[in-house]
Amino acid sequence: MEKPKSNVKNSIISGLISGSITASTLQPFEYIKTRLQQPSSQQDLNEKNLRKKNIRLIVKETLFADQKKLNLFNIRKFWTGLTPSLLRTIPVAGIYFGCVDFFKHRHFLSHSSSGGKYQFIHSFLIGTFSRSVADFCTHPLNLVKTRFESDFYKYSSVMGALKSILKHEGIFGLYKGL
Repeated sequence: MEKPKSNVKNSIISGLISGSITASTLQPFEYIKTRLQQPSSQQDLNEKNLRKKNIRLIVKETLFADQKKLNLFNIRKFWTGLTPSLLRTIPVAGIYFGCVDFFKHRHFLSHSSSGGKYQFIHSFLIGTFSRSVADFCTHPLNLVKTRFESDFYKYSSVMGALKSILKHEGIFGLYKGL
């Protein structure tokens, strides 16, 4: 049986498309997660106030933020940080899919598609290498995305955020939390 040929270009394009759909769809959940994890004020650092935070409260505060009545225009706030999220997720998916296809067709990892007793190990290594490359390449964008979603950093743009981090924290600041 002939081994299928590698098509890294199609894999990357598939990753880019799936990454954009995923990021756009899941951004409201990312927004809520970030709000749950970060205090909204210095007073919220009190442990009792942090325990009171929940999804319902965050949704209510977001939708009723400007006034005491429901403002459906506030629903846009759930997509706060979408641009950095897209800038992070799209390349991650593209790099990951491309790396999987690339590694799958290299001699030293090529046995995963043919089955056998080492298929699990080969598939595991391909996934590990691919995800590691993708995460390392895009971690600075992940950092910016998280900071955009929080209340503590007030960046005007993704480029402005990257420049500020480089200026105040250095190159290693871009890889905090890696």
